[in-house]
Amino acid sequence: MQKAGLRRVLEQLPFQDFVEVGSGFGRITKILLGRPGVRGWASDVSLDQLRAARTYLGGIASPLIRSSAASLPFKSHSVDLVIASEVLMHLPPKDMQMALAEMARVARRHIVNLDWYEPYAVGAAIPWCWNHDYPGAYRELRLDAKETRPYDRSLQRIFVASL
Repeated sequence: MQKAGLRRVLEQLPFQDFVEVGSGFGRITKILLGRPGVRGWASDVSLDQLRAARTYLGGIASPLIRSSAASLPFKSHSVDLVIASEVLMHLPPKDMQMALAEMARVARRHIVNLDWYEPYAVGAAIPWCWNHDYPGAYRELRLDAKETRPYDRSLQRIFVASL
């Protein structure tokens, strides 16, 4: 259900290239590369996850890049879409804001993040999982982000900021 909701959102966005931040084994990268004419990069801090992505993506051509979400090795405004799925919620608040700012620096057209978000519980945390104030984080960057749920009654939200 989560992937279907994310696909619905992505179908509305025009893009030719992307960077996935915190790509893990490449689940979302594979969806994005399934779009005709799209090229992209999978970025993760974990070598083990990048190795798993190489296997999972099989023959699909996508460069795999080891990098931190807060320090992406891309020029400013270099790709149409920068996306993070279930990544930012695992960063402490200051690191999340730095990562979101870095995503905004690299994006030419759109920033998308899908994460746990419950407005009534902003600031709540469990080990390595924070319920951030994403609307506030986007406002701090002077970005207007649209919010939607991937499916009814989901505790996750998809935020899309178009630049």
